[in-house]
Amino acid sequence: MPRPHIDFIQPQHLPWEKGLPGGARPEIESKLLSIDATAGDSSLIVRHPAGWRAGAAHHLDVDEEFFVLEGAVEINGIVYERGCYAHLPKGFTRWKSESPQGCVALTFFSGRPKVVAGEPTGRHDALRVVPFIDTKKGGWQENTYFPGRVLFLRIDPYTRDMTYLQTTRPNDGAGKVETHDTVQEFYVLAGELSTPLGLYEPGAYIWRPPLIKHGPFGTQTGCNFLLRSVGGPLTYQYYPVEKPFTWTPAHAPILPPELQKYGGAVKPGPNY
Repeated sequence: MPRPHIDFIQPQHLPWEKGLPGGARPEIESKLLSIDATAGDSSLIVRHPAGWRAGAAHHLDVDEEFFVLEGAVEINGIVYERGCYAHLPKGFTRWKSESPQGCVALTFFSGRPKVVAGEPTGRHDALRVVPFIDTKKGGWQENTYFPGRVLFLRIDPYTRDMTYLQTTRPNDGAGKVETHDTVQEFYVLAGELSTPLGLYEPGAYIWRPPLIKHGPFGTQTGCNFLLRSVGGPLTYQYYPVEKPFTWTPAHAPILPPELQKYGGAVKPGPNY
């Protein structure tokens, strides 16, 4: 069953659960943002406790992509602190994994992860590895669509799926209604964004299937968010604005039945 349309949920309301989908890593905690019930690909907030260590060398049987929200985790000698990103494909060997101080990371898996001891029988696809990006160290460029800047983190060499950060300036926005040919996944890291469905605050999460109309948008504070496309590169089609934009929209998220009890607004605070 494909992932349902979610626009939007504040994960501050979601409960922490033990482990990952399918039961892997029971020693950590996670908040499930969305999952394909059939294929098992998922998006989560993962929390490693202080002093966590994975033990012996191992690999996962699925892709793992993550962006650190708080704390730090070390993998194979690389320390990923707040604002750091990686994409580690299926079969990537983790010789050493630990988190002395604890870590919270926005994490994406391409299926239900299984921890497999040792090295894989075949090599991982090196073309799909993004070993380390510290987003605080530059590489941003002007955005031609939305006022602000973008920082591309990953473009898959085969599917052209994209992951990138986007910032907007205060008192700016896009007075457009749009759709995309692919899934658009969206997570607000900082700031606020006014939308027809309510005010996206830090942590706001969206899984938007293809061809869903959305917009217009605006921000008084400025906004920093992480976006992913699933199914190819993100494309844009534009439509006339049907309802006037407002800075104070009613809170009216679109949520599947199982998430409706978690659909409230939140006061500004931690973004998870």
